[in-house]
Amino acid sequence: MPPVDPSVIPDDPAAIDEAYVEAVLEEHNRVIGDALRLQLEGADLAEIIDRYNAIYVAEVADRLLTNIVALDDPATRTLRDPPGDQRSEVTDVQVATPGCISAVVLQDYREVLLAPEAPSKNLVVLRSIVPTAREALNPTAWRSEGLVPEEAVGTVGC
Repeated sequence: MPPVDPSVIPDDPAAIDEAYVEAVLEEHNRVIGDALRLQLEGADLAEIIDRYNAIYVAEVADRLLTNIVALDDPATRTLRDPPGDQRSEVTDVQVATPGCISAVVLQDYREVLLAPEAPSKNLVVLRSIVPTAREALNPTAWRSEGLVPEEAVGTVGC
């Protein structure tokens, strides 16, 4: 089987399976992990903002950036040195169309935090990006609407 390419939206929605969604989320997690590592190194805030805007829809990027900018010394002491990337295991693809994906994921922060909680079950919604609007920092064809607790299924989605 050929490797999954998250930069391409499959013509056949059946190809948008758990492996495909995990490949997209792996790239997103890497970009966000890079943003965290840059922040800890004291990089320019614009570099961090660019990464969040590349991965998340505007409303989610703004909300998450508010929390990230407020990252203080006590919070940084909870992080691994250096922090790795969070992991996303897709357990169920609920909706898969060329324009929208809705999937249940287990979010694992063991590579990021020194004392993480057990992986949490969340819902993620991904929206396709038109090729002309793609960001150099986002190697996928998707932007995330962020994670919501699994109980929110039915209140968000495609």
